[in-house]
Amino acid sequence: MSQRLLLDRIGGATALELAVEKCYARLIADKRLKDFFVGVNIEALMTHQVRFMLMAFTHIPKSVDVHTLIVTKHSRLFDMGLSEVHFDIFAEHFTATLQELNIDEALIDEALVTVVPLRPCFEEGAKIAREKKAKGDREADGHRQEGCPVGQQCDAPVKKNFRKSRSMRIMRNKDERKKNRSQTDEDKNIGRRKRKSLIPRVFGRAKNVPVDSSNEGLAR
Repeated sequence: MSQRLLLDRIGGATALELAVEKCYARLIADKRLKDFFVGVNIEALMTHQVRFMLMAFTHIPKSVDVHTLIVTKHSRLFDMGLSEVHFDIFAEHFTATLQELNIDEALIDEALVTVVPLRPCFEEGAKIAREKKAKGDREADGHRQEGCPVGQQCDAPVKKNFRKSRSMRIMRNKDERKKNRSQTDEDKNIGRRKRKSLIPRVFGRAKNVPVDSSNEGLAR
């Protein structure tokens, strides 16, 4: 309820629209931010900003994940280098705009209490963009090491992974062949030992075989 009262006390939606317009005039003129506005429909951007602040200064539905919304919607800008540093610049211009409109300092502080907690969204968005860029740089280094033509698609990571998997298969096959040879040699040794142990038993049984009398008679 206090958020709605804040919107009313700063002059309602009309006053907020004027504040956004003046604030964006400041942002676009700032050399530290101008690159982010190149090719952007400023009117549409300001309309979006007014809608967001109307929600922020009244009531944010539970179904709206503001943090994720900001990180995803600003991904292109984060890739361009947008960070919490630029958020701080925005906060400075927003504060100056409200002061220019003669908004009471207490109300300005109350408005900043609503806006400033969004800063971590810009920290995270910038971090994600840096990690993505670092990953791209590592892949590009891999392409260059493989001698891939500049500006053309390269399958260096695929080749690298293929060589790695192929090497693993070769090593695995060598281990299996070595294991099989060892097993074969062991089987041969067991066979030899069995044959050696059978020879005495066979000859021993042969000595004790009784002589057939009929054969003796025939012999005589």
